[in-house]
Amino acid sequence: MSRARDLADRVLHNRTHEDTDGGRESIVTFKGEQSGGEISTLAQIQASHDGTADDQKSDLIFKTNDGSDGASPTEAARIDSQSNFLIGHSDNTNVAGHEAALQIVGQGTADYHGSTVSIVGNANNSNGAYLNFAKGRSNTAGTATAAAADDTVGQINFSAADGTDFANRVANITAQVNGGVANNDTPGRLVFATTSDGAGDVTTRLRIDEHGIKFGSDTAAANALNDYEEGTFTPVLSGYTSVTGTLEGKYTRIGRMVFCEVYMNITGLTYSGNTRITGWPFTPDGTINNHTGQGTIANSTALNVDGHLYYFGFYAKTANAYLYNKDSGGALSGNNYQVGTLGVKFAYATED
Repeated sequence: MSRARDLADRVLHNRTHEDTDGGRESIVTFKGEQSGGEISTLAQIQASHDGTADDQKSDLIFKTNDGSDGASPTEAARIDSQSNFLIGHSDNTNVAGHEAALQIVGQGTADYHGSTVSIVGNANNSNGAYLNFAKGRSNTAGTATAAAADDTVGQINFSAADGTDFANRVANITAQVNGGVANNDTPGRLVFATTSDGAGDVTTRLRIDEHGIKFGSDTAAANALNDYEEGTFTPVLSGYTSVTGTLEGKYTRIGRMVFCEVYMNITGLTYSGNTRITGWPFTPDGTINNHTGQGTIANSTALNVDGHLYYFGFYAKTANAYLYNKDSGGALSGNNYQVGTLGVKFAYATED
């Protein structure tokens, strides 16, 4: 046999007959000399038996010297017989029902660093650091059999020790398939859940899917919150050939509901028809019937908002703040209007 082949097939063989956990060990030790010639044991790699059964299970253990270990370095990580990679601990701790393939355990009263994972992207470009979850229904690595509706693609669990174990979660975030999948068509949702006081498992509080935000267990598309916006607009006072003064508006949109505040300081008007405020930031839903009597400006009927009345009421009204009066025939007219200051608060539903 050649010398090169002999080195390639080098075998460490522990001939002791034993089935103990950690027995049958073979160790490769790495040493070096300090500046004064002292020999230091820097690290070791150890292969040994996993468990106490009469079987062939093994651990591969990596040990390093933290500066005070002498000739016996401390275990830093191991790969156990289930191919689990354990860092900081020699046994796989069950958390939320899972014995993880990768587990990091920090020990000590202040050793949060030992249980921290950092992913750093350090390239001179726009790319960042990524943590990717994927789900397929193949039993073979490297293949991509399609996932099905409601499959869990990934889940982040947060568990707290209850004095016995880490089985119970305080919260989790789950990504799921939200419908049937096809080529380049993978609908999804995020589900946020927390555990109530006195409970031992999580309850869904919030879902985000293609319809928007849904609360609790509600899955109805019509109940999703799909918009939130704040802004300003310039209201238009129609029914006049000319209007002078200040007209200002601001709005908050939550889903289909638009909440508006309008301020008008009118210094001059030339009447031409029925009074109406237009210029809304979103088109009102025209299927809602016009209603009267929802509020009054002096002795007038309710203000007409683009042909529909969706407002709550009026504020900051002065004694002479009305823009028009109701005549004896019940029609809106400009015969008795006065200039002045008007503030209006109201809400209306949008078309979409």
